[in-house]
Amino acid sequence: MYVEKLEEACWNGLLKEVLPEICDMSTSGTQMFIWGIRDYNSIMEIDIGEYPAAKDNFLCIDPYKFMAARTKEFYN
Repeated sequence: MYVEKLEEACWNGLLKEVLPEICDMSTSGTQMFIWGIRDYNSIMEIDIGEYPAAKDNFLCIDPYKFMAARTKEFYN
């Protein structure tokens, strides 16, 4: 129940209010948008960008994806 409320709040602008530095990180100066929100037990993954794009796990702040990308790089 709380997750759905938090997700709805993010869609309605809460993320920009709470973390404006995340939403204003566009390198080209264009507006950033939320393209998707996924809930994983204790983590919400929020796709933010100028346009929908493939994720680069190496630059991701999700510890599981980041470490998987680092491990893959180390063993290749």
